[in-house]
Amino acid sequence: MTAGLPAGQGEFGGKESWALLVKLRDMLENISDRQKKLDEIVRMIADTMRTEVCSIYLLRDASTLELCATEGLNPKSVHSARLRIGEGLVGRVAKEMKPINTASAPAEPGFRYLPDTREEPFRSFLGVPLQRLGEPAGVLVVQSRNERKFSDDASYALEIIAMFLAEMAEAGEFAGAHNNLLSPHTRPVTYSGIVGQEGISEGKVFLHEPR
Repeated sequence: MTAGLPAGQGEFGGKESWALLVKLRDMLENISDRQKKLDEIVRMIADTMRTEVCSIYLLRDASTLELCATEGLNPKSVHSARLRIGEGLVGRVAKEMKPINTASAPAEPGFRYLPDTREEPFRSFLGVPLQRLGEPAGVLVVQSRNERKFSDDASYALEIIAMFLAEMAEAGEFAGAHNNLLSPHTRPVTYSGIVGQEGISEGKVFLHEPR
């Protein structure tokens, strides 16, 4: 028996992740409200993976992650709890674009406790990046009270789900869930250059290698 799981139940793995993806797809087809989509996603993941917490952090802008949905943390912290890229374990996942799987989150380098989320009781932590074409879109996290390291199968399965969610984020499926949450293609972008001649210019921008 894996610590933290009911007797007779194995840990979440690859086969279960595909079954969950089908459930998520069917469920999301019947929900138009974008915040409700996020809320149902974390609820379903936490229930299927048998974890007390599941949370989705999405990029609010190029350097800020925002808690956009949670099952198990303080619901009042949704859309108010934020971390910079590289800050805390969630920020590390987004910066390094690699999963963090630890039995004791407070003992992990870079850990930062967010009081508003009331996440202190939850020791184990598995966070995987939401990424699209090598660029971060957010972080998917599951947590449990018991100190246990999630299996490689569970980590891989969560990465599969994260890829699905990254595709949704890229397509703008979650844009509009909150005033601060924009589609990746509508966020302000700043480009640095050199001055050829002082003045102001206006014109169209053409992408050299459009995706």
